[in-house]
Amino acid sequence: MADRGMDTAPTIKSANKINEVERRTRRRRRRRSKAAAPPLEKPELRDCSGNGCFPCVWNVYSDKEEVQEINIK
Repeated sequence: MADRGMDTAPTIKSANKINEVERRTRRRRRRRSKAAAPPLEKPELRDCSGNGCFPCVWNVYSDKEEVQEINIK
């Protein structure tokens, strides 16, 4: 019996085409995830009790802001 795997082996041209399609798909996903990020809601002054809580609402806001900046880049 002949080995059928040799008949269906991808050519270099088809492999390059697949890689290009994958790259485009990844770029589109990155653009969508950046565009879909909702704006952060800044806490009001009254949201902080001033008692040194951990985590403070300002620390949480700052952390989320940093993560969002990293995701955008």
